[in-house]
Amino acid sequence: NTDRRKAVDQATRKIGRAMIAATFTAALSFVPLLFVGGVLGSFIRAIPVTIISALIISLIVALVFIPLFARYLLLGSKQMGEGNVKEIAAGIIDRIALGITRPMRWAQHSRPKEMAVGLTAVFIGLAFVFAGGFIFQKVPFNIFPPSKDTNQIGITFTFPSGTTITEAEDIAAEADTKIASILNDNFIEGSYYGTANNQSATMIVELKPYSERDIAGPQLTDKIDEEFQSFERAKTDAFTIDAGPPPTQFTVEINATNREDASALAEDIARFMETAELPRTSGEPAQFVDPIVSNLEVYRRSDNQSIVSVTAGFDGTDTTALVTSAQKVINDRYTEDRLASFDIQPEDVNFSLGQESENQESFRALLFAFPLVLVAIYILLAVQFRSLLQPLLIFLALPFSFFGIALGLYLTNNVFSFFAMLGFFALIGLSIKNTILLTDYANQARRAGMSPVDAAVNALRERFRPLVATSLTAVFSLIPLAITSPFWEGLAVVLIFGLLSSTLLVVTVFPYYYLGAEYLRMKVSRRQLLIWLSFNLLAIGSSWALSGAIFPVLGAVAGLNLALIISAVSARRKNTTTA
Repeated sequence: NTDRRKAVDQATRKIGRAMIAATFTAALSFVPLLFVGGVLGSFIRAIPVTIISALIISLIVALVFIPLFARYLLLGSKQMGEGNVKEIAAGIIDRIALGITRPMRWAQHSRPKEMAVGLTAVFIGLAFVFAGGFIFQKVPFNIFPPSKDTNQIGITFTFPSGTTITEAEDIAAEADTKIASILNDNFIEGSYYGTANNQSATMIVELKPYSERDIAGPQLTDKIDEEFQSFERAKTDAFTIDAGPPPTQFTVEINATNREDASALAEDIARFMETAELPRTSGEPAQFVDPIVSNLEVYRRSDNQSIVSVTAGFDGTDTTALVTSAQKVINDRYTEDRLASFDIQPEDVNFSLGQESENQESFRALLFAFPLVLVAIYILLAVQFRSLLQPLLIFLALPFSFFGIALGLYLTNNVFSFFAMLGFFALIGLSIKNTILLTDYANQARRAGMSPVDAAVNALRERFRPLVATSLTAVFSLIPLAITSPFWEGLAVVLIFGLLSSTLLVVTVFPYYYLGAEYLRMKVSRRQLLIWLSFNLLAIGSSWALSGAIFPVLGAVAGLNLALIISAVSARRKNTTTA
């Protein structure tokens, strides 16, 4: 009984600090989601509440109940007597860990070898980070993208002016026959909703569940649009119906104090939209779809002003990026001089983005909260580890995940969206947990008298199995969500690929970064570290504010830091040799 109690107490002391730090880090990463407003905030509010509560409860269970169960059940008399059980997996894992740290052990007593091995590991880590940045440029951006599949689609019919109710019913009956032949057995039921002026109607179609279909909803809408191109009795537009905020249309609103001038400008903008190209970062241009000038017989008001509007859609699903591009294209085309030719002032032309405006505000709240979360986590880790440098070392798990996130979104044809950002916030806790485990155990080994190299090797050998096991468990638990739910696929992809990328780099190159940090801790004072940290934050912050290009900025700062470290080490070696 005494041996069991000592074993449990020793295990709890070894992992207790790491568990507390990892759990509170993960909980803090979800706090910003509590303050997201609008439709998106209401939609995801239950997620952070549930996860934060579950994390805190799981920590209590792990620190209180699991040791109790381990003492009386797992380490019972029968189990304690089986001391000769050989774990085959443990031997394999130990050999893998030793293989990873072999270069470190080979260079242990040679400063040039240590420098060469350390710089190689640094370059490998940076190569993955910048490769992720390069791939990320090819990933579209859309705050709330349409799902890859849905169980509902809609078809809007715009009738010619003067169409009677009887004529509209006759057109709808003909359209029903065509739709039924296109959808075949994927069709369950449909309902029509008309407008008050009888100029349009929308058919909402309930489809067979996507798990039972061989063709996705967006493919069906494309097929309907293609088949109805030759349908002359009405203009049609098929679209998917998703959960969440309604789809966004791009609208240009013109102050119609003088309706004749406003109408002329609106017609000119509509004609321009028909041929305009919208540039994308990927290099593939997009176009406006179906620009329509509002009915001049209907008086519309916005902000207590009469307006005439031009509304259009896009031929791509990366709505957020296209909205930004569309505003720039319109502003570049309709300069102050060109507007003056229509007797319109620049302040008389505004953009209405509908739900997209609220989506962007919600997304900006997350972007604003992200650095605050990092600061809060840094303070927590600095107090927990009593170090200013090691929290920065622990944060390496985040850039290590960039490559996997970018590659995963690119390969699965997902966009960077609100849900991808949500997955990244969840990834903060999952990935940082790995570096916390290694750093904490290596610190314990250092306090026991081991050298930095021996401490790093020991930490990887002891923590390799739980680190890999927990990461793979999370990955495999997310695979069903990625496969079965198109709506949550982006979030699952970010978590799966980001965790795989981060875990791979943490177990292969992170121990070498730890050695570099230990060298800095021995050679650099706390005052010098604060000056260095302030310089980096100032360089990154000012460069980001001026250029907005985070990866070139990080590359320049990383290169400068590397040069400073090499020169400092060389100077120290020269002074030592001279002495």
